[in-house]
Amino acid sequence: MEYLLLKSIFGSICLIFGTRLTKLNFVFFQVVFYNTNDKEESKNDGKAFVTIGRNGSFDLAPASRLENSRTYRGSENPVTVSRVYTKDFLCEFHIQAYPFDTQECSTVFVMKGNLGSFVDLVPKGVQYLGPIDLSLYFVQDFSISKHTVPPNLDAVKVDIVFSRRILATLLVTYVPTALLCIVCFTTNFFKPFFFEAAVTVNLTSLLVLTTLFISVYNSLPATSYIKMIDVWLLFTLTIPFSEVVLHTYIDSLRGDSNRYLVEFLI
Repeated sequence: MEYLLLKSIFGSICLIFGTRLTKLNFVFFQVVFYNTNDKEESKNDGKAFVTIGRNGSFDLAPASRLENSRTYRGSENPVTVSRVYTKDFLCEFHIQAYPFDTQECSTVFVMKGNLGSFVDLVPKGVQYLGPIDLSLYFVQDFSISKHTVPPNLDAVKVDIVFSRRILATLLVTYVPTALLCIVCFTTNFFKPFFFEAAVTVNLTSLLVLTTLFISVYNSLPATSYIKMIDVWLLFTLTIPFSEVVLHTYIDSLRGDSNRYLVEFLI
């Protein structure tokens, strides 16, 4: 029979080899996922497994001890408890700069109860194993750092930075609206007797731009602030409106005799 003893501040960890029964007794620390909806906690169930890294040297048992045991230091031989979790974290996104925005989502971990007085969470490193390219975003950066949450609790925070893919928005929104604005501008070069056609083109463009603006507005989350895409769409709406007002004013400056002469010549 052989014993593996790991010394730590919470006592020794005893692992018995050479028999059918493998027994492992030590303290399980529970971690709270702080920014989840119900502040969920880590679990010690059948899905968790423990690994011991035998990295340091050992001390043999004294001759007065009946068992053949080796004592390992807990500081040199880490005990790792692993479990896979699937959690929904609460992240606050700001889309003032949409679609040229960059979003940051954080996951915060704290020790449960008073364990933070005995255990120090150390942000040694983080590894992202998921896909970099997502449907709407791509993962730009990720990091891990120390953090403090109310009421003055030490925590570890993992930050993930997302950047939005803007090609689809450029092709669906910006390019069509820019082309419509160019068409509206070309009506300034129409002949005077094409006044009705110039007004019709601008009014049709104004209707299309308004429909597109409403569609984009309904597809985005409702916010109390104005987004960058709203500024662009409002700007494009002013172009056909200004063209209609301009053509109407120019036509009003023409005399009725000139207008009738043009119609007679046609």
